[in-house]
Formats: sequence, structure tokens, C-alpha cells
Amino acid sequence: MSTVPNAIKRGVAAAARLHQSLKTQPLQRGRVSPIDVFSVLQDLNVPVMIRPLEGILGAFIKDPTPGVLVTSSRPLSVQRYTAAHELGHFVLGHEFSADDEGVLRRSPFLPNHLALQEIEANVFAASFLMPRWLMAKVTATHGWNAEALVEPENVYQLSLRLGTSYSATVYSLQRYRLVSPGDAKTLLNVPRRKIKQTLLGEIVPKDYRGDVWLLTEADRGATLAGSRNDHFIVSLDEHSASGYLWDFEKLQRSEFVVLQDIYQEQDEVFVGSVNRRSVTIKVDEPSSGTIALKEVRPWENEVALSTLELEYELTGPEQAGLTQVAKKRLLSER
Repeated sequence: MSTVPNAIKRGVAAAARLHQSLKTQPLQRGRVSPIDVFSVLQDLNVPVMIRPLEGILGAFIKDPTPGVLVTSSRPLSVQRYTAAHELGHFVLGHEFSADDEGVLRRSPFLPNHLALQEIEANVFAASFLMPRWLMAKVTATHGWNAEALVEPENVYQLSLRLGTSYSATVYSLQRYRLVSPGDAKTLLNVPRRKIKQTLLGEIVPKDYRGDVWLLTEADRGATLAGSRNDHFIVSLDEHSASGYLWDFEKLQRSEFVVLQDIYQEQDEVFVGSVNRRSVTIKVDEPSSGTIALKEVRPWENEVALSTLELEYELTGPEQAGLTQVAKKRLLSER
């Protein structure tokens, strides 16, 4: 007889098998990037259409051929989780499913009254997007230990690196016993807008639907999968007392706009001392590319004391029609 514990086991096992077959973990060596669920669906020949759905976030269609629908009216993190849920239906051989917020916006590992196939698909989605090994890699890279993970700002930044919502990330932290149930409840009660306001300080965006990334030296080599209305605070040590400055001019000449440039000077300045420099940037249009910064002496521009390079894909959320992945592959085939 099927039970909830068995459904959870099946969802976890199916996600692990798919990661193993795709060799996802070895591909993550040396870099940090979210699991690209839309590319996985494309590789499995499961067509995905983005639509302004009414009353649901997504759907899995089994007959006559498998396919997935995902809403166009939610943030990228919700779209990704919805797509992973529908991928779970496909991998687990489920029947047709139309999934609303009541299905998708809760922890699959806590008691609930969902149908078993929905529990399986929810567990699959969480396990596929936030496998233990990826969670461990991101937290270790940024130095977020158990003590740091009770801070909402750190959990929020973790969610951005995983490409998942803040609440889904909290549920997974609790699942992996990285935070206690009490700490998880406290974290979930923190308004995301408050976290963003704290990070942005005096900067007031048009709205708070976009995310706010705090980028540091720990993000070297990472891939940022975000949205066109996100803000980025690049916070780096700068050896200005020794004449070294981070060169943001090339960044300013690209699609990025510099909104703020702040120095956090030390009380005593001496030769070799280090200040913290935080530069807030954003883009106005969907874009992708590379952020490449160098800390140099202006008169020795080719000799860098330090560098920061990372990839970015700021095209979310997915718009109505084909996914970005599908569009790119169609163009490459022409």
C-alpha cells in the first residue's frame, strides 16, 4: 500500500537517479551554478510552454505526448520550482496534473494532505533543485556555517545561488537539519522585502519584485541566474592605501548602471591597509555575459593584485512562449 513515507522516498530516489544519469555533480566542480531545470526538460525532449495561466502555476500533460506548462506571472524562482515539479511528474510516470499554489507552496517533507503523486513530485522538485551536495558546496564556498544560517540575509543569498525561493530554501535547510524547526519558523516570518531594503539602504527601486544580490570574493567563477530587474551589490576588499583600486569603468561601459559607490574606511589608514568597497549595479534590459573586474594601480593597469570574474544570465522571469533555452537551441540549429 502506498504511503506518504514511501512517496517521499520515491521522490528523493528519482531526483538522485536523474542527477546521476545527467552527471550533474561532476559538472559542478570548480564553480557554483543553479540546476538548470529548463535545460534538463529540453534534453529529455519534454516541451515546455510558458503561459499566463489562470488559477494554476503549472501543469503536466501526459497524453498524447508529455509536455509541461509553466506560468508567466511569477518570479523566476517559482517558475523553476514549478518546472521541476512537473519534471517530477514526468520522471515518475504520473498522470495529468494541474498544480496550483496550494500544491507547490509548502514543504513536501512536512505533514500535509496532498495526493501521493503531488507529494512525490514536490519532493522530487526540492531534491532535484537543492540536492544536499549542492547545498553543502554553496554554504562552504561562502563560509555559511550553522550559526550563519539562522541569519535571514545569508539564507536569502543562499536561495539566490540555488535559484530557489527563500521559503523553499528554508524548508530544505530544515530537512537537512542545518536549521532547527524553531529557527525555520523564525526565518519564514521575515518579510523578503525587509531583507532587500536592508541590503539596498538608501536606494529605492521601482518595486521590490527583483532580487538583491550581495556579491563577494566567494562568488569567483560562479554563474548568476537572475532577472532583468535584479540589483547587485559588489562588495570587495580594496587595497587603496597601497594604490590599488577596483576598476569598474569597463562595467559602466557595458549594460550595467552604477547606482552607488561606497567606501567603508578603517579608522586608521596605513600602507597596506584594506578598505571595503561596495558598488551597487543593475541592468535595465535582459542580458547575459561576464563580469570581469581587476584590482589594479591606475599607472600599472596590466598588473592586477586581485580579480573577480563570473558569468551572468539576467533574462528571467521566463516570458510567454518558448523558454529561453528552447529559443537558443532553435536558433543554433538554423
